[in-house]
Amino acid sequence: MLGPPSYVEGSGTRSWILNGTWLTLLRGTHGNPANVEVPFVMATPDEADRLHRAFIDAGGTGPDPIDTLMGVPVRYCPAKDPFGVDLLVYCPLPPEGEG
Repeated sequence: MLGPPSYVEGSGTRSWILNGTWLTLLRGTHGNPANVEVPFVMATPDEADRLHRAFIDAGGTGPDPIDTLMGVPVRYCPAKDPFGVDLLVYCPLPPEGEG
């Protein structure tokens, strides 16, 4: 129904672009029904970095933001809140040579 995924990772993650955002399906971990990721799509890389920093300053954890490919180029700023919920802050980047 959705067609081929726009992004595939590992043995279980599949993502599709729907109306300007992502639908990502993750394979659950045995015994862990709380396999949830909350996405925050920001307009600019600076906004993504600021929100990521705010999550970290509020007690979250996560690596430094990076530019990477997730089907399309993005500024990727993952964090985990103090309760263990994955927070994905990201911003689409212009194609190479633009912007």
